[in-house]
Amino acid sequence: MSKYNPIDDDADTTAAWGDDLGDDILADEEPPRYDPQPETPAAAPASNINNVQGSMAGGNTNTSSSTAANQRVPRANPGKFWNLSFYEQYFDVDAKEVGDKIVQAVNPLSGGGQSSTYFLDQPADLYGPFWIASTLIFALFFANTLVGLIKNSSGEKFSYEFGLITANAALTYSYTFLVPGALFLLLNYWDIGATSPHLSKLVNLIAVYGYSQCVWVLICAGNIILPVWLPVGFWINLVGWVLTTIGFLSSGWFLLKALYFPVKQNSPHLHLRVLVLVLLLHVGFSLAVKFAFFKGVAPVKD
Repeated sequence: MSKYNPIDDDADTTAAWGDDLGDDILADEEPPRYDPQPETPAAAPASNINNVQGSMAGGNTNTSSSTAANQRVPRANPGKFWNLSFYEQYFDVDAKEVGDKIVQAVNPLSGGGQSSTYFLDQPADLYGPFWIASTLIFALFFANTLVGLIKNSSGEKFSYEFGLITANAALTYSYTFLVPGALFLLLNYWDIGATSPHLSKLVNLIAVYGYSQCVWVLICAGNIILPVWLPVGFWINLVGWVLTTIGFLSSGWFLLKALYFPVKQNSPHLHLRVLVLVLLLHVGFSLAVKFAFFKGVAPVKD
């Protein structure tokens, strides 16, 4: 009977598993050790630190970085300007963006504490101008029709003037799209628009003129409501002039405020000439609205 020898057993184990068994055991990773010092967090970008410091100090944080963030990302291949696909990017807007611009156009105190070109710094669109102009066309026709109904209630014969819709569409769309186009050509002829980031694109001028007509929709609402409470004759005519003056001043102020600084910065010698031309065209549009649609109601003679 042979006696058990542990040395022989170790030899057999080594032969079966190989010499690498011990190396594998020794090569096992040690458990992670506790580090009492946590890792230092990464430093915040300098731009964020500057923005936080500026906001804590009460300063204006509307820097060029925020302006760039507000710009709408252009499409990769919008196509040529004679294709309809080119204009899709200017109709791809949300209701909040259009609503904010309407408030800025109607409120004469908007833009306080912001840059002088705050409206043109925003991405321009064509949805708002087209929608506002179309609404104004029917609002003016409805206001004029109400005046005719008041005449009819006073005993005067009344007939609907549907031809005013065509005249109103020609007037409103021309002032919204053709006048900015003519101004764009004039600015480039005087070498003003080509050197300005705000005036080098026609869509920016169309946006300014389109949103400036928001107040006229409210004026039409006033011209519709007030005649119900006022007697026929002098007071309705007076209210028509007052509302027209308010519309002229409010929309004219928005136009001059949006165009003054870009034009002056690029043409200190010609900016007054441009602004006077803009103001004269605006006077003509306001008078056309007054005499064509806010005619008033003359008292009926016995």
